[in-house]
Formats: sequence, structure tokens, C-alpha cells
Amino acid sequence: MRRHEITPKRKRRFVAKPLLVRSGSFVVAMRAGSIAQLKYRNKVLTVRNLCDPKVAGIKVISGTTPMAVRAGTEAICYPRERKVEEIFKTEAIARRRTSSGAFTSTHGIATAEVSLITLVPSSNVLSSLFKSKNPDHRILCTKMLKTAACLGLVTAGHGQYGQANDQR
Repeated sequence: MRRHEITPKRKRRFVAKPLLVRSGSFVVAMRAGSIAQLKYRNKVLTVRNLCDPKVAGIKVISGTTPMAVRAGTEAICYPRERKVEEIFKTEAIARRRTSSGAFTSTHGIATAEVSLITLVPSSNVLSSLFKSKNPDHRILCTKMLKTAACLGLVTAGHGQYGQANDQR
């Protein structure tokens, strides 16, 4: 299998069952049908909810503390000694409605709405998924695009997206 390639054996197989992913000291719980991008690097966990058929279908859990990640948003869990502004600047994606606070005694959490338009080109996995001709990949892309379109209408009043280094 080549790097960054998703190859399901059956239609929708890899989103058909609930999933628990352990990453560092966190657990990410996903309901069936949810599509997310997970990344764990340098003790920082990033969870982006790309499509969610139910409310709070994706949760980040640390110990007994859960945090729901809504569709179209990201949650970034980071060690409290790091600055959230530096973490936001590591990726050139557009965000809006950013907020941060304490998650546990040792970790902070930052949340933001993310723009799918800027997220796809910055991710090797997502960009190859959107270029793929595989019917299973097309199903996933269609779900993500429909979610992005719906969120674009529903959240239009939230203002424009910006990058962490924008001066506003």
C-alpha cells in the first residue's frame, strides 16, 4: 500500500462502525458515519470533524473529561506550556471563531471553525482523496462537500475566515 492511500475493501467500510483511537494521553471516540482528520505530533493532538451525521459524533477524551468536536470545527489539545498562537501558525489553513482554555490540569484545548477549502490543499491525504477516481473515495468526498456547503450557509453570519498570522 502506498503512503496516504485509503483502500477500503467494501463500500463505506472504514466509516461504518464506531471507532476509538488512542493518541498519547487522549482517546478520540467517533460514531459510525463520522469522518475526521486526526493528527498527533509533538504532544499536540489535532482533531478535525469533516462530516458528522449526528450531533457530537466525535469526542476527545482525556481521563474522564470529554470534549465534543462539532462538524466543521477542530479541537487542538496541547501541553499547557505551549502557546496556542504558535500551534495555529504551524498550518496554513483558515480559521474563525477561535477560542482556547484549560482542558485538563496539564493540557489546554483550542477550538476553531475551519475552512475545508484551505484544509484540502494543505493535507496530502485529503488532496489525494479528492483527486481519486475510486468510487468509495468519491462517496467520502461528496459527504465532506455537502457538509461544507451546509455549514457555509448555516454559519455565514460568523464572519470571514482568517489565518493565524493575519493582522486584524
